[in-house]
Amino acid sequence: MKFFLLLALTAHLFGCASYHLGHYKRHLPGGYDRVAIPMFTNKTDEVGIENYFTKALKFEFERSRLATVTSKEHAQIIIEGFIKSVDYVGGSPTKYDEKEGLQTPTNSNTNPLPKGTTLFKSYTASLVVQLVAKKVSDNTIIWTGDFSSSKGFSGALIGSPQYNYANPLYNQSARVQTIEKQAKEMMLEAHDRMTENF
Repeated sequence: MKFFLLLALTAHLFGCASYHLGHYKRHLPGGYDRVAIPMFTNKTDEVGIENYFTKALKFEFERSRLATVTSKEHAQIIIEGFIKSVDYVGGSPTKYDEKEGLQTPTNSNTNPLPKGTTLFKSYTASLVVQLVAKKVSDNTIIWTGDFSSSKGFSGALIGSPQYNYANPLYNQSARVQTIEKQAKEMMLEAHDRMTENF
């Protein structure tokens, strides 16, 4: 019994040691350990998404503890983020056929869409973001990276599952949720790329 306990403890210690070896090899360019992350600059028409990216990048540094996130006055470097583009592309188009009589759930005699309307069952949100790390002392750029992501989301359904409808409330909610997920994934990648091989 003691042998198995000792074996388990040894395996645990070696596992922890290997984790720390990999962890401590990562650090910011120049070995800096105090970073400021101001609100991202949003160059798109999608209002408010800059908060998701700023929050996600701060979270990654707080989680990894490779650098302390602080104010610009106390930071050695500043990481500026730029959301350069957001595009939505419809997929799986369906033409509304007046003969099929697409009906609303509340009134079976009402066709809610004009003849020839194209309906999309799904959309793809594509994002492009740039990060720039600068020394606070002299604004020298020490690292830059571009990141892109594409993620699909479903269109709003109406009537029956094979048709959907451009419900603005649903579409806005679905877009925002999709972008928030993309922000987390992209900022995890950004953190990892920024802190490797330095």
